[in-house]
Amino acid sequence: MKQIYVQSRTKKQLAVYMNNNNLEDIFIQDRDEFNIGDVFLGIVKDVDFRLNVAFVRLNNRDIGFLKLEEPNQVHQGERVLVQIEKLATKSKYVTVNLSIQLQSPYIVILPYEKGIHTSKKLKEEERERLISLVNHQPVGLIIRTQSNELSDNIFLSHLKEQLTIWENIQWALNHVKSPQKVYQSMSDWTAFFNKHLGEINEMICDDIKFKEQLVKTCGSNTVNISYDLQFIKNRPYNLNQLVSLLTKREVPLSSGGHIIIDRTEAMTVIDVDTSNTRMNNNKDQILEQTNLKAAVECERQIRLRQLSGMILIDFINMNSKISKKKIIDQLRESFKNDSSITIYGFTKLGIVEMTRKRLFPDVYDQFSIYYAQSANQCELIMNQIEEKLLEYQSAQTDQLHLKVATKYNINWKAYLLELKERHELNFSLKLSEDPSLQEPFSLYKIEDGNRVNKQLRQQGIKVDNLF
Repeated sequence: MKQIYVQSRTKKQLAVYMNNNNLEDIFIQDRDEFNIGDVFLGIVKDVDFRLNVAFVRLNNRDIGFLKLEEPNQVHQGERVLVQIEKLATKSKYVTVNLSIQLQSPYIVILPYEKGIHTSKKLKEEERERLISLVNHQPVGLIIRTQSNELSDNIFLSHLKEQLTIWENIQWALNHVKSPQKVYQSMSDWTAFFNKHLGEINEMICDDIKFKEQLVKTCGSNTVNISYDLQFIKNRPYNLNQLVSLLTKREVPLSSGGHIIIDRTEAMTVIDVDTSNTRMNNNKDQILEQTNLKAAVECERQIRLRQLSGMILIDFINMNSKISKKKIIDQLRESFKNDSSITIYGFTKLGIVEMTRKRLFPDVYDQFSIYYAQSANQCELIMNQIEEKLLEYQSAQTDQLHLKVATKYNINWKAYLLELKERHELNFSLKLSEDPSLQEPFSLYKIEDGNRVNKQLRQQGIKVDNLF
């Protein structure tokens, strides 16, 4: 059974692809962060005519980097519609452009262009049929390969939906205050789902509204899309389990060896170790098989962890050129569906060198692994509390007590009340800040709330009965 579990209601949104109970792929993003394809009504903050670039304020916090095609394309203080083209990195702003594209699986709207373009993979007869349906449109269009043999009604409904989105964006240009987001893209989700649509049996969602969005985006004819009221209880992994699984340094191999993954600012280094592998007279053959299995696992870990940039793999040393060629062939076979990877082969030091284009933040950034005392670590703790509260909600708990450490600069009351409203939490929650607490928080079920209040007051700890 091949399933995708879609967790969209939490701040840390997840799509987990399970193949017969094995984790096959994962998509992670923050609920309120940027997606490629988002459209903003921004304000030009500054223009650098020497570099022919502009800086656009997207909201009260973020700036977008805009490369200009001509010197006087925009002016300081001007309101502009821009679309997210590339996500930010630690050292670079998010990249935006002025050429808006609104995408669905079947059609792309080009509001500032004219004419109809079609996929070269469409047959001539099918191309003519689809073009006849969309003639005389006021915008440019790209008809995609997935439109092949799509019924007239479904195709036109997607066109109408995209045109309505553009009308809403134009309305916002004249009626809403800037800067702010005026269109939330589903492109990142869509790219992940489209990658697996031909092979999965079912998509299971935690939110009925998001399920309806997926039906429109992916189509209910290709895969069964359902809503699970007990999603939190039935999902294959919770956030803590994923953090542990996808950031652990040592990953075992079925052969008895293991790989060690070290991620640094400059690169990711993967070391292959035989460890407990039993050797016999066929030592060279065993080492070769261990390396080949390690190559397969390296691809899996790079894919799951969204590793990018320079990646070096130190395989077990082998002198045979034939064995080295087998390793490179295995890597190329494993990465054959990943267009973002470039494999350069073995260096003079016997290390395999490759690079991978950055499409999304890696799991270390997503899970704030290297930020123990920063605001990012606070976000991770807040995400973990949100998940725990939802687990108790699913178990129909009546009363909970949340103890938090005092060392974190978090407005707990405001955050928890926001969670109550977002998730419609229906249990009672008590909040206390405990300076002696070693771990970030402790959340547990209670039977007698008055007794807990009395005990904590005796210890000099203030208790808030939040809801």
